[in-house]
Amino acid sequence: MNNSNDVLGKIDFEEDQNEKDIARASSNFTTFTEIKDNPLTKKMLIEDFVGIGCKGMIYGASYELKTGIGLDMALSITTGKSWNGKETKQGIVFWYAGEAIDNIPLRVDAWCIHHGVSPDEIGDKFILSRKKLRFDSAISELIFDMNTMVACSDEYNMPVVAVFIDPLAQHLPLGADENNSHVILDFIDKVDALLVAFPGCTVFIIHHSGHDRWRPRGSTALPAAMDFTYWVNKGVLSCVKMKDGAEPEDIKFKCQGIDLGIIDERGNPVSSCVPVYGGVPARRQIVVTKLNGTEHLALTALHAACARLKSDNISPDEWRYDFCRLHPGENETSKIRVFNRALTAMITKKLVEVEGGFYSAKSQDNFTCPDSKINVGVGTSRDKK
Repeated sequence: MNNSNDVLGKIDFEEDQNEKDIARASSNFTTFTEIKDNPLTKKMLIEDFVGIGCKGMIYGASYELKTGIGLDMALSITTGKSWNGKETKQGIVFWYAGEAIDNIPLRVDAWCIHHGVSPDEIGDKFILSRKKLRFDSAISELIFDMNTMVACSDEYNMPVVAVFIDPLAQHLPLGADENNSHVILDFIDKVDALLVAFPGCTVFIIHHSGHDRWRPRGSTALPAAMDFTYWVNKGVLSCVKMKDGAEPEDIKFKCQGIDLGIIDERGNPVSSCVPVYGGVPARRQIVVTKLNGTEHLALTALHAACARLKSDNISPDEWRYDFCRLHPGENETSKIRVFNRALTAMITKKLVEVEGGFYSAKSQDNFTCPDSKINVGVGTSRDKK
């Protein structure tokens, strides 16, 4: 009898374990049959521009109005207003501010004045961080705090549809190097944790460009992980990556000052600014500066020397050191001779600036190199293909 009970118990255990195995497998995989039973649709957070349940980046050089454009999108989403004529999905937005936190409320006021919106329409749907918050091992605590804020707000019945992280560098763990791919991949894991915690939410990462203003600063692991990427450059918002869909046309914009109707402690009027869009620009007619292989190597060496010395201006000796280090030749005398010719060519083509015997790279609006078909500094994604 005992043997019979043991057998039955073993069978029950095996059936229970089998159900657990099936449940675990189903949580990790799905079949095409299950997929096709659901209608195929593409839902957008901002019509034609940003999808839901994904992660993306807005990047550019300093003073290009990256934060302003991000805030314009965020506030349009919280109020359900259209963004530059595109419909938005309304919901709660979290804004992780890593710098100039005190200026965000001023920008929100400017946005309300410009669009004729009452601050009450924003209400608890826009939630701003009080301090710089690091995306480290405490991400679960941040998610818990976000859920608590939503539960305590007047908008507890609305979903969290967007999280803005501005800027990336200020939210990495203290001392982390954004050039390190492991650091960036760990950060992406934390972002993915937000996407799991808030289904349908989209994460926007606002980031700076590097020495070459056409590309994001730091590890290439960051742009590779993005579902969408927008570049802000010289008054043009360009899509440089749209993982699932057609790239939207470029958008021209300008910065418009807004008088807030208040004064500071000295009696001076206080103002802020908003982006104002000017429609879709025609494709730019550009003049491309062509670089030969040696000149391209010289430009790469200049950026390498600047990064190594953490300076925008370097001596010719430091520049030559990195050029010779990167040059594949073995004859040092020949490499120095080639470098001197390349340096002269770079000055002639106005790709470098010289001041007090020190060299710095100018902002390359457009040039091509022989080992790439890419125009690496133009203002539209179509010009870069």
